[in-house]
Amino acid sequence: MSTSSGGKTLLVPTPYSFKLALVDACIQQLGVDHGVRLFELLRGRPVRISPPAEAVVSATLVKLRKLERSDSGDDESDEDDGADVRMFVPTVGFREYVSFSGTGSDGAFHVAIARTGMDEGAVRLVGDAAGGVTYSGKRGGFLQFEPTPGAKGHLEVDELRAGGAFTLALCQVPQAGTRIGTIQPLDELAASAEWDRVSTFGPKPVRVAQAAPGRDVVEVPVDRVYVPSAVPYRLVKTTRSFAAYRRVDLP
Repeated sequence: MSTSSGGKTLLVPTPYSFKLALVDACIQQLGVDHGVRLFELLRGRPVRISPPAEAVVSATLVKLRKLERSDSGDDESDEDDGADVRMFVPTVGFREYVSFSGTGSDGAFHVAIARTGMDEGAVRLVGDAAGGVTYSGKRGGFLQFEPTPGAKGHLEVDELRAGGAFTLALCQVPQAGTRIGTIQPLDELAASAEWDRVSTFGPKPVRVAQAAPGRDVVEVPVDRVYVPSAVPYRLVKTTRSFAAYRRVDLP
């Protein structure tokens, strides 16, 4: 969530942002038709993310420029020769940046995508797109794909092990009182998402909704849904300028 003067960061890339990063990379490598097919494969498909072992969120003030306020309260028109010229003036804004660390595999994100209903061709399409992903979310969120050792470049498992350090929708937490790390709203590409709405060049607006507590779906057709989720990080230290987190296992 951000405005021109303030912005806070999430601790992990969201399923929505990662799925669209895959679609973007697919379009750039293989064309729009393949990107639309990948979009249809990913919408509504469960995605869980395991972050690196440690994370530090830095709170900073950055230099910005914003349009100065008009001295007049009247509406201004670009066609009015007498309108005042407005300039961009220097100001400051609040921003948060998260840095990750860890050794070996603990220094990487692990992304689990449910395979149900995907044939070998669909799996290859996801893998090819993943190789071209360079960011997730904001353009400053740098990522680089690193394939799993082996011929396929990915690892197939029957199910995620219990107690794994992957994000989890709160409605899927097995019982009350369970340690759940940090709660954050992670947006998801809904099963009812439409290409013409999600695409930047589409003619229709994106339909956004917030999932009710204890649920990960909404009753009405939407494209982007915010799901309260458990992120596998525990706060270990905080000061006025930073907050340090350590990864924990979720149930």
